[in-house]
Amino acid sequence: MADLHADRLKLYDQFTDAANKYKNNKDLGSYTSSRKKAENDLKNVGQAIGDLQVELKSSNADIAEKVCHRCFYIFASN
Repeated sequence: MADLHADRLKLYDQFTDAANKYKNNKDLGSYTSSRKKAENDLKNVGQAIGDLQVELKSSNADIAEKVCHRCFYIFASN
């Protein structure tokens, strides 16, 4: 799950990079393409995180809660 959160952080960086490139180049087509790709990838990672949380919760709810809280703190601290 930590790897998925790391992937999500990288996707947020892609949003920032796309916005910065647009500010410098004013290339709307490139910005739109980069943004849509990052949004789609973010949706997929979010779905994978959700699926993993459901699977973990069904097998052991106490551990699932601890893992989810731990990942949240890792994500929030970055």
